[in-house]
Amino acid sequence: MDLPTPRAKSISEGSAVRAYRCTDCGFEHLYARGFCPRCGKTDLQPFSLSGEGRVASVTVLHRAPTPEYESKVPYAVALVDLDEGFRVMGHGPLDVVPGARVSAVFEGSSDAPLNFQPLAKADQ
Repeated sequence: MDLPTPRAKSISEGSAVRAYRCTDCGFEHLYARGFCPRCGKTDLQPFSLSGEGRVASVTVLHRAPTPEYESKVPYAVALVDLDEGFRVMGHGPLDVVPGARVSAVFEGSSDAPLNFQPLAKADQ
C-alpha cells in the first residue's frame, strides 16, 4: 500500500495539512498509517484540514540539534491546537505567544516541518 505523507501537496488546493478517516468506524487520525488505529481496518480516506489553530505552547531553541539547523537558530517550536481538534508541532516566528491564532504555511519539500504564521487580526 502506498501511504501518503501527513502533509501532502495538493495540486488543486495548494498545500494542505491532511488527516485520515476510517470508512469503517469513522475514527479520524492525523498521521498516515496502513490501518485504522482504532479498529484495524485498512480503508482510510484522506481529508484536508484548515491548517488554522491556536498556539498551546511555544519554546525558543538557541542550540541547533543538527548541523542543518545551525543557520536557523534561534527558532521557535510551537504546539498548535488545530481548529479540527488535532494538536501538531511546527515552527513559528520568534515572537509567537500561547493563545495566538496561527495558520500553517508551506515552504520547501513536503517532508519539511510545518511552519506557522500569525493570522491577521481580522481573521482571529
